[in-house]
Amino acid sequence: MLNNDFAELKAVCSTLGVQSDSWVWEEAIISQVEAACSLHDLEFKSHLKPLLKSIADNLVSQLLTVRCVSLLLVRYVKCSNKEEHSELRDSAVRIIGNPWLNRPAWDANVKNDDARKMVDAWLKQKLIFDFFSLLSEDGAVDQRRLKYWLRYHTVINDMWFALGPHARNNSNTDFKEFRDRARGRLLDLEFAGMSVNNAFILCLGELIVVEFGCKGNACYIYQCNNFPVELGARRWVHGYNDLRSKRFGEQFVHRDGSQKWEEKLDNILSPLLAWRPSETPSDSNRNPISNQHTNSGTIRRKAATQLPLFDEHEFYKFTALNNLTVRDSRIKGGALWVITHMTDQNINKMLKDFGFNYKYGRGWWKE
Repeated sequence: MLNNDFAELKAVCSTLGVQSDSWVWEEAIISQVEAACSLHDLEFKSHLKPLLKSIADNLVSQLLTVRCVSLLLVRYVKCSNKEEHSELRDSAVRIIGNPWLNRPAWDANVKNDDARKMVDAWLKQKLIFDFFSLLSEDGAVDQRRLKYWLRYHTVINDMWFALGPHARNNSNTDFKEFRDRARGRLLDLEFAGMSVNNAFILCLGELIVVEFGCKGNACYIYQCNNFPVELGARRWVHGYNDLRSKRFGEQFVHRDGSQKWEEKLDNILSPLLAWRPSETPSDSNRNPISNQHTNSGTIRRKAATQLPLFDEHEFYKFTALNNLTVRDSRIKGGALWVITHMTDQNINKMLKDFGFNYKYGRGWWKE
């Protein structure tokens, strides 16, 4: 059965008069999953796609389906290489729910926060990719904006998609799959300008950033408490009054000058978020995203993964909790500084763990 061969079991059940909805079949399915989970990483992964199909095809109960997918998720997160698995991601979202919207379901059924965070990251990256490819004006990947926002996926706490008439009513498989993946976070975009225009609403801490699918549109940055509309209070948003309001937010134009626009936007967002992506825009450009077409024609992303030198999210959280002043001169070729003395041994230890060195009279620094 691990090789998806149920012929012998079907023959025995037929002879004994065992019905298709018997507990015997459910035990067979769960045993199949448990056997796969006991294998080494590569063997386990080779069985994963057929297993997910078997669970779907055998029409087992919802309770058992959740149990099986939960077991597979917990086993996958233990793999040494946790590259994105699209079938596992989509099965988890469909069966257990969106990992940031339906956390109680994940806590109750999967009971593994590492697995939830893994799917959370996969889903956010996939939705970001879909917006800047599938939902862009001409279907071509907007590489620069895609690469830019992928760097922020770890600090995006929520995201909404306001769809214009074209994306809202498109019956193409790719659009249907996107709408299914983004269920619970879809809005109708009214007064979009063009029928193919769509809006991407990112919630980052106390900020809301709005991007549009059609190139040439500026993005808009709002404080959460100053956003013109309460997200989720209604099923639609106004393309101008709600999303392009210079009265309540700040406009940012994606235009290069003495600096790339990516660097300029980083310099606006990072102080407001007290966080900066570990990968700079120039690093992202040196590691271009390669594309390939799937059978359905969707362009997929293959991004080379890089381990950051240190966890900047944890670093900025630590400095904020301890009221430490941070000065980041790396974009000018300088260092990252923490302006404090050596009087607190606990702070000293943490900064050393983050890889900082002390310079007398100035503070702690790291290149």
